[in-house]
Amino acid sequence: MLTSILKNLIIIFTSLYLMDKLTKSFTPSLYTFIKYMLFSLILAIIIYFCKIHIPYIAYYAPALCLIIFTCAIKRTWSLSIFCISLSSYVINLLMFHVVSLVICTLLVVFSQISFIYINEITIAICIVYPLIIMCTLKIKPVYKSISTLIFNGMINYNTAVCLIALATMTIEQVSPSDEHIMRRFRAIVIPICLIIILSWCRSQISKSYREKLRLLEIKTLRASKDEDKTYIAKLEAENKRLGAIIHKDNRIVNAMADSVCTYLATSENSDIEALHSKGLSLSNEINAIRVYRQELLNQCMPDTTSIPLTNYSGIDAIISFMTKEASSNNIVLKFNFDSTFFNSKQSTSSELDLVHLFSDLLENAIIATKHAHGRFIELSLQTLKGVPTISVSDSGIPFEIDTYMKFGIFEASTHTDEGGTGIGLMDIWSFKKKYHASLIIEEMNNTICSKRLSILFDGKNRYLIVSNRFQQIVSKQTRSDLLVINAESNKSVDHILSL
Repeated sequence: MLTSILKNLIIIFTSLYLMDKLTKSFTPSLYTFIKYMLFSLILAIIIYFCKIHIPYIAYYAPALCLIIFTCAIKRTWSLSIFCISLSSYVINLLMFHVVSLVICTLLVVFSQISFIYINEITIAICIVYPLIIMCTLKIKPVYKSISTLIFNGMINYNTAVCLIALATMTIEQVSPSDEHIMRRFRAIVIPICLIIILSWCRSQISKSYREKLRLLEIKTLRASKDEDKTYIAKLEAENKRLGAIIHKDNRIVNAMADSVCTYLATSENSDIEALHSKGLSLSNEINAIRVYRQELLNQCMPDTTSIPLTNYSGIDAIISFMTKEASSNNIVLKFNFDSTFFNSKQSTSSELDLVHLFSDLLENAIIATKHAHGRFIELSLQTLKGVPTISVSDSGIPFEIDTYMKFGIFEASTHTDEGGTGIGLMDIWSFKKKYHASLIIEEMNNTICSKRLSILFDGKNRYLIVSNRFQQIVSKQTRSDLLVINAESNKSVDHILSL
């Protein structure tokens, strides 16, 4: 009696747990545990007496009670809750029978335990079964798929199979105990029903995944279409502006040509003073047009005249190119350098490696900054306490903690939805490793920049993070080569160099 009640109690309790996971409403608390345990105990006792006195409803009555209880505590009377409750109960009922069958078979085959210990075996199964369910739901892919199992209606294959499974167990319950054929039939049908239910769930997950991909693709196409429309509208406005300029130019050029021709035609019959005055006026008009054209050109071209030159053609070229890229995204990119940086003996990196490094650093900064509120990037080459240092500061969002942990090990990016691939971070780490440089990432809270990534040619090959998120990063730290420093300790790069 006690083992039968315990078995039903565990099945009901795990059904409630699975139901909460399916609806993503599981909140572990002592009150919830006691409430579910009391309900499971009462329902287990009802099931026990139903099996003895009214076997025809021994499985349907608990399912109905579970559905009513679920709707009551969720305060929602819907077909979706009905389906989830029924599925949770039947899946646990079938799973418990399958687990019991497997464990009993293993014990008999390998341990040769007699069935006289059936009560002890049942108690052991009741202890192990909830752990199996909880561990299964802890698996990330399984947990992520839970939301797709919230069914939209009662009429589906899963509900039909659940009712068939309950009918099969009811028929076996009311059949005479000496009919071994019926018990063998149950041993075959129950696993089949469980396999069908799980297969249906898997197909629903795949269907939902494909639907999400389709919707994501549609969203991406719509976003791309909106960007194209904006770009086309911008081009059309530019064409109208240029058309107006050309229309105006045609008249001005014709007028200037006519003025020059008139000037040349009348130069022989005019005195020198009048000729000089007319020529000066014509020259002033032409100069005014030239200045106006230059202003138009300056409006259409990014301002790269303020970029200092390093006298290294490759470095100057990549910085000029990335400045134009930043300008096209309305980002201000500033570059400054100390001449001692290139003259330092510690800075032994080749020009080609520096070009690749600057390309990766600035490209990552542009991706991080192009949707930020204040769009600002600064590349600085300087010498700090005799150590050549490359620093890139930007106003983009800080790195995710997961990116910190995967930096240089796996391809990881904080901006995968904006074109980030993580390859640039891998290349930056390869540069650091090649030249035994130290990598320091600082998270800043000023109004201009949010973070700064510095590479120091100090030969120490360190990896440091200075952040206000000290506790969060340390709690998720998985790397032995990473040193996390609390930003509240006011330790700057200058101070870190002395460590």
